[in-house]
Amino acid sequence: MSPTRCVSPMKPAAIAAELGIHLTAAPEEFRTAPIARAVLDALPTDRPAV
Repeated sequence: MSPTRCVSPMKPAAIAAELGIHLTAAPEEFRTAPIARAVLDALPTDRPAV
């Protein structure tokens, strides 16, 4: 049996803390919308262009 993952969205502040970035330095769309855990897990391999 595989472990189940929480699919509820995470708050931007929690994600910023996990990524080790300052929330105020993140783009507006990152700061204002909850983000799914799957999106956070994909960030190390699929980074947005700067």
